[in-house]
Amino acid sequence: LDKNMKNYELLYIISSNITPQEVKTVFGEVNDIVLGLKGKILETPQNHPFLRADSQGQNKDEQKSLAGLPVTKKRLAYPVEKNKNGYYVLNNLELEADKIIELDKKIKLVKNVLRHLIIKAEPMSQEEIGRLKQLTERKRKEKEGKKETPKSKTEKPLIGRRAPEKVGEKKEEVKKSPEVPEVKEVKIEKEEIEKEKALEGKKKAKAKKIKLGDLEKKLDKILDETII
Repeated sequence: LDKNMKNYELLYIISSNITPQEVKTVFGEVNDIVLGLKGKILETPQNHPFLRADSQGQNKDEQKSLAGLPVTKKRLAYPVEKNKNGYYVLNNLELEADKIIELDKKIKLVKNVLRHLIIKAEPMSQEEIGRLKQLTERKRKEKEGKKETPKSKTEKPLIGRRAPEKVGEKKEEVKKSPEVPEVKEVKIEKEEIEKEKALEGKKKAKAKKIKLGDLEKKLDKILDETII
């Protein structure tokens, strides 16, 4: 085994404005470029999740013509060179790392190849494909289950609300512990009460003095009136 050889995954999109036979020609051209760089084309499993059977916009004649190739037809996220759909090709290959840049440049020159991407990746084994299919199926069922039981828009979350009581369920009385004021607060209240008492005492004493003074004035007046 050559240590310089690495495994790569090549994904490229072919224009949908050409015939299936022309797609085969483009597929052959790309493979010839890899082989010309002393690379090796590895098998891409036909049951690969990316190459699923429910391809979009591909009729039976196209499927029959492209059978056996790692090609599927999909709708593009946005139009590319007036193409709304594209033939997606997934190829696993083996190539020396220092030849990837040259491969990238040569694929750009291939007519009818709209986009391409090369990443370092090991080919998926049948065991990995099986696990991925199981995961995809489980996710699909979970998604369908959520659609079947949609939440009411008027339903409010239970956060901050008391859960509904069951019939015959006894309410549990929660005894609240008496609030114990802090020592500092008690001391402040006591001082305020003492101040208020002292203030009231001063007011009473002052009022008492005023009354005594009035009484003395009245007595003096009476005495003045009685002296002949």
